[in-house]
Amino acid sequence: MKHGAVALALAEKMGESDAVKNALYLLGEAENLRGNLDGARTHFSRLQRDFFPEATYLPGFLLAVDVRKLVNLHA
Repeated sequence: MKHGAVALALAEKMGESDAVKNALYLLGEAENLRGNLDGARTHFSRLQRDFFPEATYLPGFLLAVDVRKLVNLHA
């Protein structure tokens, strides 16, 4: 989690929006897998708010569905 937070801060500092988006998703997923639903919801909510404002369902969806195999972080 510490490295993910560092990566997020660096991406924000560099203005790399794709890296910020990926870091928020990965931090949320890591928290979800750890069973920290509040932490996961915090990251997923920011992801939705900052990048997909029209997709109000996104935080709940990401908490409920394992989409790791569907996400291409290399794109």
